[in-house]
Amino acid sequence: LMEPSTCYMLTGGSGWVVHQATVMEYQAETDKFVSGEFVDVQMRKRPFAKGGMRLAYHIWELPAPHSRLHFVGKESLLNEKYQDRLKFHRSFCKTQQRASHLAERFNARMDKYSSCTERIRFIDCKIYRIPTSDEKGGFRYVSAEEFL
Repeated sequence: LMEPSTCYMLTGGSGWVVHQATVMEYQAETDKFVSGEFVDVQMRKRPFAKGGMRLAYHIWELPAPHSRLHFVGKESLLNEKYQDRLKFHRSFCKTQQRASHLAERFNARMDKYSSCTERIRFIDCKIYRIPTSDEKGGFRYVSAEEFL
């Protein structure tokens, strides 16, 4: 795996693009995404991995490298209708939030009944809405989670 400092040193090349993205967070109570702040993100043009359902990109929230805001961005490979593109990300974020909630409950029970100090933690998920002229509707949606 690439160290963050190495990853950042590579950003001077043409393999990176800076976007002003809107951060969107999933709200389980309403089953909707809520738009939040604008952030500058630096994203690799080419993915570092490809699975059966998505591409994975290195993403930095700027300013880097000292902020350590290094994320894995995941973009769907599925050929979805424009209005359905967030469904892919909704399922992922919903699962992550549920797993995080269950981990918190598990950790609280462990505190009561065990001297174990280890904790289970699940990574939070967010969506970057990135303006682009290459996509119908003018945006691409990339889910992001902390790079481990």
